[in-house]
Amino acid sequence: MSKRTKFLIALLVVVGLSSIAYAQLSSEVFIPMVMSEVEIPPRTATPTPTPIPDIRINFIETGGDGPDYYWEEYVRVKNRTSRKVELTGWTIWSKRNDKTYTFPEFELKSNQIVKVWTRQGTDSDTDLFWGLVNEVWKYDGDCAKLKDKNENLVNWYYYPSDKCEW
Repeated sequence: MSKRTKFLIALLVVVGLSSIAYAQLSSEVFIPMVMSEVEIPPRTATPTPTPIPDIRINFIETGGDGPDYYWEEYVRVKNRTSRKVELTGWTIWSKRNDKTYTFPEFELKSNQIVKVWTRQGTDSDTDLFWGLVNEVWKYDGDCAKLKDKNENLVNWYYYPSDKCEW
């Protein structure tokens, strides 16, 4: 194929003709012919799943083994990310008592800890209150699940390990 023919083919490709066939007129001459223009569909973006933020239950204080120890119970939840995370509608669930706490409208700042108390009280930036008058967390062991507002499991916590069978 001559340099001139190669140039013509390259020029046709550059101007957008995507399918080219060649007809041989003699043993040395090739003429590019446009057969059809192929339509390439536009790329569609594949949605990227939203990663589950690194929010963890990092401690459960049971308060003790008595009828009024619920007053000292809390679950400590930490935001281990570098950004604030909206926890509105998230839940903490206790396996042994089958009780669920649902977060009110609440935003946990970067590297901040919030305590979710079993008892009644007034919510603040560092303390939230379940509003119960009896224990949730068993002194001898329990399991907790933290789920986001879409019911995705974010984290689970147990103490001691032999008390937690899912």
